[in-house]
Amino acid sequence: MKKFKIPDPPKGMMYNTDKRKVDIVSEGLQKTGGYCPCVPKHLHNISTYCPCVDAKVENNCRCGIFIKV
Repeated sequence: MKKFKIPDPPKGMMYNTDKRKVDIVSEGLQKTGGYCPCVPKHLHNISTYCPCVDAKVENNCRCGIFIKV
């Protein structure tokens, strides 16, 4: 599987300051190929690809890798 590069935070967000959280989520993103690791696999689609639609549109990152500025 191709290594997933963690994307830049969406506008109005930044990386979570909790490095452990970022590391855990990053590991999950690697395992899912870039899909939100907190979303069940059968629901993976373009809207759950990191950064997910919730993070991009509503500044609400489900998995917590990004937080509001």
